[in-house]
Amino acid sequence: MTQKTLTEKTILLMLGSLLGSLLGFLATIVIVRFLSPHEVGTFKQVFLIYNTISPLFLLALPASLLYFMPRLGKFQQQQFFTQTILLLFLGGLLFSACMLLGAKYIAAYFKNPSLATLLPIFSLYPLFAIPFNAFGSFHIAMDRYKTAAILSIIGSFVAILSYLIPISLGMPLRSVFLITVSAAALLLLSMLIYSRSTLEGYRIYMSWNSIKTQLSYAVPLGLSSILGMLAWNTDRVMVSLFFPPALFAIYAIGAVEMPLVGIVNGAVNSVLVPKFSSLLAEDNTKEVVRIWHEAIRKTSLILLPIFAFLLLFAKPFITFLFTEQYLKSAFIFQIYLFMLPARLGADGGAILQASGKTRPLLIGSSLYLILNIPLNLAFIYIVGLPGPAIATAIINLLGAAYILYFVYPLIKLPLSKLLPWKMIFQIGFICLLSAVIVAPLSLLLESKIILLSSAGLLFLLIFFPITLITGCLRRDDIDLIKRWLLRGVAAS
Repeated sequence: MTQKTLTEKTILLMLGSLLGSLLGFLATIVIVRFLSPHEVGTFKQVFLIYNTISPLFLLALPASLLYFMPRLGKFQQQQFFTQTILLLFLGGLLFSACMLLGAKYIAAYFKNPSLATLLPIFSLYPLFAIPFNAFGSFHIAMDRYKTAAILSIIGSFVAILSYLIPISLGMPLRSVFLITVSAAALLLLSMLIYSRSTLEGYRIYMSWNSIKTQLSYAVPLGLSSILGMLAWNTDRVMVSLFFPPALFAIYAIGAVEMPLVGIVNGAVNSVLVPKFSSLLAEDNTKEVVRIWHEAIRKTSLILLPIFAFLLLFAKPFITFLFTEQYLKSAFIFQIYLFMLPARLGADGGAILQASGKTRPLLIGSSLYLILNIPLNLAFIYIVGLPGPAIATAIINLLGAAYILYFVYPLIKLPLSKLLPWKMIFQIGFICLLSAVIVAPLSLLLESKIILLSSAGLLFLLIFFPITLITGCLRRDDIDLIKRWLLRGVAAS
């Protein structure tokens, strides 16, 4: 398997997730025009609760498929995947029960009475959404990357339309969440029917030894995900505790990563974990480092330009998309952008997962959460609403350094060679230069859409030629882009 093949698989997953995330991002742009800030805050709090707690019931069981499925025979794969689905059904059932019974307490905790009515309706959602998480990892583990991307798009499209359409029609949030739950049930049923043909049937056989083996891998990684999600959402939870839903909406609109950002890292990790797993089993750390550094170079070419451009044009960007009502979200958005450089180091987590050494991830997530809570409280006291964003950015930068600390003994490289530092700084400098050149446009153009489109085009016209001349962007990258564009044209 060549690096180009890995790159193409990564792009497939990125495109699938990107389209889904773009739909979600566009849906938020629509929602803020139909709901009041209080309703937007309430809507986002419902999904905040689900997203924060769901890793507790997922326990990284979907991620364990990436590790185990490539190592199993056909018969064992049928058993293992069926076992995973049944365990996730159990987790979803427990989650639904907890949400139903805890609705009143959560509403009181967030000081939002609307949640006491909405959460019981939404409580069936985890029963269907938790098992659904397994299918993406399943198709990736079966080397069906195109299928995984297509299913990701369909799943995101149906899920988003299930709340976007009723909101656009002026339906109350109670009806919106009822439709969303129904759509999740239909999606899960569809995936069960479709994926059955890939495995040539399901085999219901629960082996305690198999469950124990799976959980021994998944639980440390799952606990790490739980703590990581709790830490990631600490700022949003703190804002919900200390500020009313309308101000939470202001914060939530700003405290977001651009759709492409998280997708790049998620897709890269999904592809690299199974590849690194086989290479580390052969003790081929040299190839692991080569592939990892290539992934960082390509990731930098995407993340660092986004960081530089949006940091400069955050205010027109936010107000154009979400209206002047959310102008205060721009500063929070700028703070969140500083987490992008941390993403480059956090990719090292793929090496830890592939090596089976998930304990450092668990410990790191614990430290992340323990430090994040007091830091959030301190910055709320010092600067108010933007405080949690500052605390979260600081913790994420420290988290990337922590991961790299545990990666370097595995790949036996000194700090000076642990990352492709020269390449990262080269790309960063080119981004800075491009941003400085386009900055005066903000003084010349008043129309937000003309400013953003003109500045974006000029930024790219400066950035790409320089990266090509300096070797940061390579000919094989351009050839790959051309091939994908030609495929897109042919497909259309």
